[in-house]
Amino acid sequence: MDLARSRRYLKAVGVVLWRPRDSFDAELETFAEGEVSADLESGNEMALPAAPPTQGHASTTGLATPAAASSTSGLAGMAAARAALGAGGGTGAGNGGNTGTSAQARHAATRSSQPPTPPPTPTQPAPLPPDTPIASARPPVPSGPATGSPAPPPAQAPNAADAQAIAAMDWPTLETEVSQCRRCGLCERRSQTVFGVGNRQARLMLIGEAPGEDEDRQGEPFVGRAGQLLTRMLAAIDLPREQVYIGNIIKCRPPGNRDPLPEETAICRAFIERQIALVAPQLLLCLGRISAQALLQTGDALWRLRGRWHSFGPERIPLLVTYHPSYYLRTPAEKARGWEDLQQVARRLRDLYTETP
Repeated sequence: MDLARSRRYLKAVGVVLWRPRDSFDAELETFAEGEVSADLESGNEMALPAAPPTQGHASTTGLATPAAASSTSGLAGMAAARAALGAGGGTGAGNGGNTGTSAQARHAATRSSQPPTPPPTPTQPAPLPPDTPIASARPPVPSGPATGSPAPPPAQAPNAADAQAIAAMDWPTLETEVSQCRRCGLCERRSQTVFGVGNRQARLMLIGEAPGEDEDRQGEPFVGRAGQLLTRMLAAIDLPREQVYIGNIIKCRPPGNRDPLPEETAICRAFIERQIALVAPQLLLCLGRISAQALLQTGDALWRLRGRWHSFGPERIPLLVTYHPSYYLRTPAEKARGWEDLQQVARRLRDLYTETP
């Protein structure tokens, strides 16, 4: 049997031959002469059995190192090689006196070709009786309200009688009422109320949103960075701060400078309305979304309200909406739009001064 046919045969029976590269020529000559048995015993030719096929996958030819050839599977592969070569018609040295060895090789090859014993099937638990409750993996969800910190009180509409009483107050009474106000929870954290400041007979009245940290400490609206910017903006249209009146919708600082809540705005609205009535301005300028929505009683977004003239109250006082000065601090590129709004205010004021005899 030539070398090529021997390799094909051994591959067909699942035996892989491995040899060192430096002894390939010598072993080739030995293999051609039929002295395979002596080569296998000397270790120059190692017969390696293929890995047993796994269910669901194609069988692959396993590679083993020389050290692994001494294992039980390697010995079985060597015996199978001897039996295969003896059955293939080798020389007398390969056939004579090897009957027991061939039988052992066939037995080892049969054992190596058998599939592995499957693992034991896990024992299934006995079924539960029908009335046995089954535990849930999730904790039960409480049906009632969760216990902990009490929920905030619901928003309350302002008292009509209280609003009428505020509408009849003069300046001193109104200022005292604001300083003692405890109508909402903002009074718990304030340092003091922020009533308003400026000319109480001004033609232009500015309405902000709520005091910040600096305003809460000093008791005057627009004294922080946003207030300093507002002062410079008014000076740019030749309007000193002292000639206008400035107030806020909310008289107490919200915690963390958050936006005022709708119920807080509703409670405080009567105060700013009374201040507007006492000042009786000819123009109103709302600074920011909160003040514009509170006075115009609308939910429209700021971009819909800004830059347009509206009217307020029975007297239909002209009202213009613009950005809050703090917005320009966060977005300096929008100062150009604020300047456009101030130009509208300046033109209206010039017209008022021209009409006045």
